[in-house]
Amino acid sequence: MRPWVTRSALVMACGAVAACADSAPATSPTTAVVPVTTVTTVAADTTPPVDGVPEIAALDAAADTADDARVAESVTDATAHGSAPWRCTAAPAVDTNVEVWHAFGPDTVAFAVLDAQVERFETTHPGAHVELTRVDGTGEALVRLAELPPAERPHVFLGAAATVRNQTDSGLFVPPAECAGGTTPAVLADVLPVVRHAYQVDGVLQAAPYGVSAPVMMYDRTRWREAGLDPDDPPTTWDDLFATVEALAASGVMPYGAALYDGSGAWLVSHVAAQEGRLLVEPANGHAGSQVDAVHLASPTTIDLLARFGALDATQQILWAGLNESGLADLLALVRIGGEGPSAGLTFHTAASLGDVYTLLAEVPDLADVDVGVAALPGPQISPPGGNAWWLVDRGDTAQDGAAWEFVEWLSQPAQNAELAAATGYAPITPAAAAEPVVTAAWEVQPNLRVAYDLIAATPATDAAAGLQVGPAAEVLRQIELAAAWPIDAHADPAAKLAEHGDLALAHLAEYAADHAGR
Repeated sequence: MRPWVTRSALVMACGAVAACADSAPATSPTTAVVPVTTVTTVAADTTPPVDGVPEIAALDAAADTADDARVAESVTDATAHGSAPWRCTAAPAVDTNVEVWHAFGPDTVAFAVLDAQVERFETTHPGAHVELTRVDGTGEALVRLAELPPAERPHVFLGAAATVRNQTDSGLFVPPAECAGGTTPAVLADVLPVVRHAYQVDGVLQAAPYGVSAPVMMYDRTRWREAGLDPDDPPTTWDDLFATVEALAASGVMPYGAALYDGSGAWLVSHVAAQEGRLLVEPANGHAGSQVDAVHLASPTTIDLLARFGALDATQQILWAGLNESGLADLLALVRIGGEGPSAGLTFHTAASLGDVYTLLAEVPDLADVDVGVAALPGPQISPPGGNAWWLVDRGDTAQDGAAWEFVEWLSQPAQNAELAAATGYAPITPAAAAEPVVTAAWEVQPNLRVAYDLIAATPATDAAAGLQVGPAAEVLRQIELAAAWPIDAHADPAAKLAEHGDLALAHLAEYAADHAGR
């Protein structure tokens, strides 16, 4: 059986600059496999890779076991009570321990916020103890979780937006509604519409969004002024972007107009589709279920953009960073350090990294003159949401699941979610969180921090705009990356590569659907 949870970071924003690199098979036209980030307390899988990814049949086996157990439990409870049981009840009024698995880097702003929030939760909830365990990204952590007996699993898991379908199909998690009598908990009732859509399966919200991100354009305003460009007038159309890249490359201030990499290439494909209201996967971008009939990566605009970026690369006007395994290469290309640089004039990066960027700037004297500029990607202001959410792990104990929900519910309140947004660049998950004083004050000082929220709040809750919801997310996303990387970096025919990698993505989707038939 093919593995379905395979990459530690996928194409997600995790709030860590250095820990957000995308790992992928060694089939890139530019670079080899990226090593996953270091595990601190949960060991990485050492199984030899299959096609560049670890084998994880254990996840499917765990899903089958969970489904069988749930059916048996439901039959028993229905006989006694006339309805299926909830897997989550009120937390017991005794000492409770909640183990939380997350992937935030230890030196990131996002982890600092979470760590402080845990300390405050324990202070305000006598008897509660929360243990934070850093694990090696989403994919490898899911493998570990699936292998554990229910009683040894963590209570809460920080999962990626890209893995919603896979995590739901695994049967390892409890939707928040089961902790609120079958309805969406009040604290999540006003989640931004497109974010809700992204985390819903069959109309049920599967997790509690925490950090919601969007890719943005980043640049150094100081260097733009030196190049004769107005940093307050960033490009808003693709034509304007190409003109800006060419002007930056010709300015003499930096040799390249832009620094791009595999992940940003995938954003070009996925964002153009969302902006056009076009599905990449039929039907419903995967939101209707695992059965998929077609993959359509190409449109005239997508083909044109990839061809034009390829032409810029061929004339050495853009810097291609490949897999960008550190997550920093494109950002470092924008700045002057020790009299050297910058190398490039702009890049596409996750808004969730802004807190870490500002921290770095404050700590490195050579970067004192950097003036960060942030703008939405060109085109209509639409962005499929990335980021992460808190998933309640089914441990087979309704009271323990209830204790876990008490912690997740508290984290989801506007005051706590606002703290994360104000410090990192993640978007608040609700309008109430966006209106919290800590957020409005932060946005007043650093308007860049609100760019992601404005994008996500303006994005419609449609299948096209919410992005893909597919089981083999890592494989499909990697095919999209390669479909963009080959035309840009190797100057291959865009239409041919989009078709080729679309067919490969469809094969992954078909195999996943066959493995999950009837589930």
